[in-house]
Amino acid sequence: MFKTEELNQILQIFMQRLPSQNIQQQLSHQYVNLEATILRAKILRNLSPAHSVYIIQSSIEWNDLNLAYLFSPIILANLNKKTIYTTPLTVAINYMLESYYQIQTKSLVNIDNALENLNLYLDIFEYIDDVDFLFLSLIKAICHTDISKIFIISKLDIDVQILNKINQFLNIEIYILNKTCNISSFSIQQIDQKKLFFKVKDEFHRTLCHDFSKINAKLLMLTHGFNQEQAHHLIEDMFYSEHLFEKLSVYSEYIQTQIQNENILKPSRYSSSSF
Repeated sequence: MFKTEELNQILQIFMQRLPSQNIQQQLSHQYVNLEATILRAKILRNLSPAHSVYIIQSSIEWNDLNLAYLFSPIILANLNKKTIYTTPLTVAINYMLESYYQIQTKSLVNIDNALENLNLYLDIFEYIDDVDFLFLSLIKAICHTDISKIFIISKLDIDVQILNKINQFLNIEIYILNKTCNISSFSIQQIDQKKLFFKVKDEFHRTLCHDFSKINAKLLMLTHGFNQEQAHHLIEDMFYSEHLFEKLSVYSEYIQTQIQNENILKPSRYSSSSF
């Protein structure tokens, strides 16, 4: 797929198997010259004043405590860190976000504008195969000139030696965060978002916010240099102070406005300029 030896190793980063031929062909069609795009991003990354973050997460299911990472881009955006977050659209993700905006509606949102205005972009779309999704997302991430840190959240085995070589070659920091084990006693359907995001909480939601804050703490340690205790308390405060709810609400309004504007500009198939 690549001529450069270091880039060709990206194909072998996931130890389960290589990315499918379909996804490799998709990327070849999506980028006029993928290798040149990646190498250009490598050069421009050194010149970019921005140090944005890209978070890539495997699919989230009903009893998955790793739902905690869904809030990581909102947390980082609140701390003025431009963040792109991507995960496959699952029933669980739709359940959490459908009351805010139409996730399944494809919108031609300008990512750079969203980051400039809100420090946040959620790239959520349907994808079944985890290896192909993670590979596709990793390629998209390293093609960004202003991305300095990439986080991959997955249970898949990743070749650390190859990862270190990619980091050095592309002058980027890629971190692997192992997924927390799912627990059968927890279901996302138990979550009451008013209690999750607002000050008044019952015992279940107090425990949940504590656990979500603990899971996300490592991200803040790596992006902002906080220690574990500082990061944990800071995130937990956001769950009680409505800051996460406000950020998500503003983001959803922004996306809905983009969708509505696109629909207004689309010509009706019934319209005609003359009869």
